[in-house]
Amino acid sequence: MKKTDLRVIALIFLCFLFSREVFSTEIQSLPRLTISDCVRRGTSENLSLAVKKLSKEESFQDIQISRKIFIPEVSVNTSRDEKNRLKIENRFSRKSDSGTRYGVKLSDADIFRNSTSEDQSYTFQLSRPVLRNFGRQINGLDIDISGLDYSIAEESFKSDLNSLAFNIVKAWLNLFFAAKNLEIQESAYRMALKQYEETKNDIGKGVLPEQDIFLVEENVVRFDVKREDAKRNISIYQNELGRLLNYDIASFPGIIASDSLTAEIELVSSFSISLENLQKFNPTIKMKQYALKKSLLNFDYYKNQLLPVLNFNIDYSLNRRNDSAFETGYAVGFDFSAPLSRKSDRAQVTKAKIGVKRSEISIEEIESNLEWELKDVYVDLNYLFKLLEAKKKVRALAQQKLEAQEEKYRNGISTLDEVVRFQRDLENSKIDEISVLISFNRVRYEILFLEGNLYKYFGILFE
Repeated sequence: MKKTDLRVIALIFLCFLFSREVFSTEIQSLPRLTISDCVRRGTSENLSLAVKKLSKEESFQDIQISRKIFIPEVSVNTSRDEKNRLKIENRFSRKSDSGTRYGVKLSDADIFRNSTSEDQSYTFQLSRPVLRNFGRQINGLDIDISGLDYSIAEESFKSDLNSLAFNIVKAWLNLFFAAKNLEIQESAYRMALKQYEETKNDIGKGVLPEQDIFLVEENVVRFDVKREDAKRNISIYQNELGRLLNYDIASFPGIIASDSLTAEIELVSSFSISLENLQKFNPTIKMKQYALKKSLLNFDYYKNQLLPVLNFNIDYSLNRRNDSAFETGYAVGFDFSAPLSRKSDRAQVTKAKIGVKRSEISIEEIESNLEWELKDVYVDLNYLFKLLEAKKKVRALAQQKLEAQEEKYRNGISTLDEVVRFQRDLENSKIDEISVLISFNRVRYEILFLEGNLYKYFGILFE
């Protein structure tokens, strides 16, 4: 090989080294965010979650709107009759939670004249449903439905909150892995570059044949390509995390995943506890349960439409005309009404009954799927914990094998090709170890996600 060629190759490697230093300087200036920092920022700044929160608040207002039927009503009517007398009628009525309606009516004629010839009437009215659940009346059903709709909206918000937290966790773990991978590739690149310089010197001294430079040169280029791949992955995962955290794209500087990951199995609860938490807190299951309650309300309502309407009524009045004394009057009776055909009502009942059964099956299905998914995750958790211990040993052995091979090479009893192979084995073992560590932690967070408690783990309060 000509000296000119060696100088060109050396210049190229110096350019690679310079670009690495520039990238490292840029990385060091970026903000460092732990996984908790990212989740807290993301859940407070994410626009989709903000829209979902508004939907929840909107559902709460529907409850207040549906209470309108229980608001007391007051009315005042004024008129003049053919004798030019001013008449004023005041009414007050209210419907109670039990469906009973009561009211008072006050009627006075010519009340603004100083005359004793006045017509006055005071009436008390009461109407109370007699049949169970008040027959065909609608009493508070809208309030109950609105309350369940609000509960569903609340659990839907929790579900989105939990999903967003898990997506941020996965993006952060991917960024963490990409950064660790870059560290491994940088270390391997420096080692290969040093080996290249040493080989070049040995070739110049005539200790090694010139063709050996191609082997170490290929090794350097290989690690440099992997470095560039790692940089690209870092940029992609930074962008993904920036989107989830709602950073302004024009001013987004990038993020460093700053934290330490461990594999402490004691931090994870047992399968039985996780299963209990899933059944108790998982928002998807709770949404289905509230949907079942809505179906039951509809079924009860339509079932009661098969009953006739039967109300008990009381009217009590005090009346006075001109100068006469007050006279009392009262009326007691019942109102009864029923449609001539029940065909459509029975169809509604059947339809509502099908809705109840569908909701029950839906709950059973989602619970079964989530429970089996949780079981699979625990299988992965136990497997990854054992695999991680094995990968640590493999990495330590790969380090020892490389050191032993380098010692043999220095003593002339091994080839450069063997050294390069052991270097690549060490690099792969380091990447495998960090990859398993990332997977282990992802599974830990997935358990909390399935339970519905991931946002609580990060101290996020639900309003």
